[in-house]
Amino acid sequence: YFSICTTFIVYALMYNMEKLSGSLYWNSAAIGASRWVVNIIVSIADYKLHWFGRKLINILSMLFTLASLGVMAVYMYTGHGGSILAIGTTVAIAMCSQLFIAKYLMVNELYPTAVRNVAVSAVSTMSRIGSMFSPQLFYLSDIAEWIPYAVLVGFQLVDLIIFCVFIPETKGVHLENHLPPKHKRIFGKRT
Repeated sequence: YFSICTTFIVYALMYNMEKLSGSLYWNSAAIGASRWVVNIIVSIADYKLHWFGRKLINILSMLFTLASLGVMAVYMYTGHGGSILAIGTTVAIAMCSQLFIAKYLMVNELYPTAVRNVAVSAVSTMSRIGSMFSPQLFYLSDIAEWIPYAVLVGFQLVDLIIFCVFIPETKGVHLENHLPPKHKRIFGKRT
């Protein structure tokens, strides 16, 4: 679900960039520059700060994305938009780029070597599913302009809650090379 949600948000916003104020090229340049800046800041923090782990990176990125999508939804509901949409889209896409990096790192660190490739390919497949359905989201703007942004807020909120509840921190955790023994597996106690 995590990669579907992130991909859905990024591609839905990117397929709707023609609605942003200003030049499409300048908006694309701003998005690219913001992604680069966020990635550099996070990589330096990850390297220098021991407490700045994968889970915190994900939570902060999801909160920034959630806030920017929420602001865009409110502004669209009130009938405004303009530069707020361009800024919100830039922030959301920049934060989602960090989500892609951190989530792939977590998948590599969560699973033992025997199933790591399968786990990464499953995440990649789910990501493609999100990109397949994302262009359809902004057809909801025929009903009301704010609805696509509200849907994205809902997706990001569910993603944040599920992530916080079920995914452990993986930074600094020993990488497993083997699957757990049968008595520690979830379905290992079959008779």
